[in-house]
Order: sequence, then C-alpha cells, then structure tokens
Amino acid sequence: MFICLDPGHSGPVEPGACFHNLHEADLTLAIALQAAEALRQNGASVCLTRTGDTDDDGLTWRAALANRAGCNAFLSIHCNAAEDDTARGIESYYYPGSTLGRLLAGSVQNELNGLNYSLDRGVKDAFFTVLAATSMPAVLVECGFITQYQDRQILCDPAWQQAIGQALAHSLLNVSF
Repeated sequence: MFICLDPGHSGPVEPGACFHNLHEADLTLAIALQAAEALRQNGASVCLTRTGDTDDDGLTWRAALANRAGCNAFLSIHCNAAEDDTARGIESYYYPGSTLGRLLAGSVQNELNGLNYSLDRGVKDAFFTVLAATSMPAVLVECGFITQYQDRQILCDPAWQQAIGQALAHSLLNVSF
C-alpha cells in the first residue's frame, strides 16, 4: 500500500485557520508526521506533500504529486474554524460519486470518532480541488475546530496528535484498494 498524506496548508505563506498564534498548518503537519510513522510501522509506503513549510500555497500540485507517485490513496489533513466558537467536531469529505472515496471517508470518520474527543459531523461529499484532481480514492478530513476550546486543546496536545495520527493510519490500513 502506498499512501499520500497531505498536511493541509503550507506554513507562513498560507497558514490555514488561525487562532491567536496557533496555525492550522503546524497542527496538520504534526498529525501527518504521526500518521506517516504509524503507516510505515505497519508496512505501508508513504509520501508526504510537505515535511515542513512550503512557499507554494496552490492545491493542484498536491494531487499531481500523488498521481505521479502512483499512490493507492490520498488523505488531506485539516483543522476547521468557525466564527461561532461553539462549533466543533470531526468531518470527512470524499469526491461525489467515488465509491472507494466514500468507503475511505467512512473509515477515517469511524476511527476518529472512536477516540471520543469531539463530535461526529459526518461524512460528506465535496468538490474540493484535492479530491477532484486525484486519480485515487481521496479524503479530506477536518480533525476538529481550532476555534473551539475543547477541540483546540486536543489538537495542540502532542499525545493527542499521535493518537489522531495513529487512528488515521489505522483507517487507511482498514480499506482494501
């Protein structure tokens, strides 16, 4: 199995959702690195769209990297944000009509919900660029809300980042491609 992990956003050029000095790009990278380690420990090959900050805030190159590499699955890792500071939860997206994408999104959602750290916002379809431009089953997961207190505490905790990364790895290993 060959998995492409995409830590959402790019760092200073495009940090993603922010809350005070906290940036989504930093949290997604920490979680992705944990997921990559867990996947490798279970015999999977992994490519990451970034292992640090990048100067490119585009989206299509992420999918193109996975396509060129011949990956079996693509997982884009994100943290959500909202003006309403009570909004919280986990949600997983797949490209409309992708049966394997839907199956993978369900696996991701189930594994994260199994950690019982936030609310289940469900599995949804969406025309996100990274889902549309990939040639393999692809999921974009929102691991929680950076703008909500309880979710933020979890997302910032290294032990929870490891647990989330391991759950994401397990979700990918559970699906046959």
